[in-house]
Amino acid sequence: MESPDNFCPNCWGKQEYGGQFYEAVKNENVNIDNVSDKKGWVLDYADKYLSDIQLQKQDDQLICSVCKLNYRLEK
Repeated sequence: MESPDNFCPNCWGKQEYGGQFYEAVKNENVNIDNVSDKKGWVLDYADKYLSDIQLQKQDDQLICSVCKLNYRLEK
């Protein structure tokens, strides 16, 4: 599974956040019909596990604050 835009692909793959998130969504019975009821849970999960692996723009690169890898910005 590819990492979402603006997230470190290295950290996403190592931690398998995609799999963890989808498993957690399944366990919480989150679906399109009750997503508003579970929005607080989803935001809390994202803040706890995903905010640190968002890439930060610095000059002409994107840098991960967790693994310190740099990615060139696409032109």
